[in-house]
Amino acid sequence: QEQKQAIIQRAVTRGLDPERSPGAPSGVKLKPSGVEWLGEVPEHWEVRRLASVANFQSGKAHENFIEPNGKYICVNARFVSSEGESRKHCTQSFCTAIKGDVLMVMSDLPNGRALARAYLVEDDSLYAVNQRVCRLRAFAMNPKFLAYAANRNPGLMRHNDGFNQTHLSNSDYKTLPVIVPPRHEQDEIVRVVERQVAHIDVSFKAIERELSMLNEYHTRLIADVVTGAVDVREAAKAIPEDQMIGRSEDQPMEDEALDEVEEELDASE
Repeated sequence: QEQKQAIIQRAVTRGLDPERSPGAPSGVKLKPSGVEWLGEVPEHWEVRRLASVANFQSGKAHENFIEPNGKYICVNARFVSSEGESRKHCTQSFCTAIKGDVLMVMSDLPNGRALARAYLVEDDSLYAVNQRVCRLRAFAMNPKFLAYAANRNPGLMRHNDGFNQTHLSNSDYKTLPVIVPPRHEQDEIVRVVERQVAHIDVSFKAIERELSMLNEYHTRLIADVVTGAVDVREAAKAIPEDQMIGRSEDQPMEDEALDEVEEELDASE
């Protein structure tokens, strides 16, 4: 996740890397953004308030209408922070989200992982935006570029003092300075970032599968040893000497140690 965020943050604040993205402008000049936490930005990009590129709407309370079979997906902080994996449904919607909307968390615990997290609606499902979540509807930006730029934006995260619960106000969002490249650059940045992030996701899922298999093998092996299905001494003999933990030529593994292990296992049966 950190690698993905670093790629996205670099792209939406400095543009594409010419070495990794053929066709991207090289030697782009930078200018002061005028915003302390933002630093320098490409000279031909604009810095504008969020309200000038997207409509803001805070969510409404839907708790009294939560029903397992409700036709609306109730968008709360957990839904956003879990990227849509954790969801509830409700029967009414007082703040509806549609495809292309960016939904963001406005309130969280100190140093919470959900604060200012963004979720882009990319399907035609029915969504009801709950309280403590807001809806951004872009009218002068690529919606996905807006989601990339707004997600955990430093201009929002700076309100988190690490001690008190953070409540981002409507004004915190509406007045947030956002970087606005020309639209064709936004579109290209989105295409390139999607490709790079997808590659990371594939690698991450492969690693997750391998770890799951290793954990399963580890659990099964412990069970086999405890129940006596695996002969510890015979298993140890099959391990190459150069792979045995703590073993060296001048400190061989003693058979007595294996005997003690077997005695302990026998006693536990």
